[in-house]
Amino acid sequence: DYYNNHPFCGHTKTQSFSLAHNGMIHNDKTLRRSHSLPDTKIETDSYIAVQLLEQEKEINLQTVKTMAETVQGSFTFSVLRDDS
Repeated sequence: DYYNNHPFCGHTKTQSFSLAHNGMIHNDKTLRRSHSLPDTKIETDSYIAVQLLEQEKEINLQTVKTMAETVQGSFTFSVLRDDS
């Protein structure tokens, strides 16, 4: 299913970004409930990182750090933002 393929595109109020993830996130379902995030066609644990970042006004070092400290597991994220 192509919905689950990386990278995932995301959007904040001011920026677009792409995110790729390697690893495993253990608390994605818990975070989806606790942050009242909508269900999507994307079933991979990685997408919770996109949804958490989309709640921010912009993508910067602090918002990526906050997201990475919120998820639990073992992971590496690559985040590219569109600054045009």
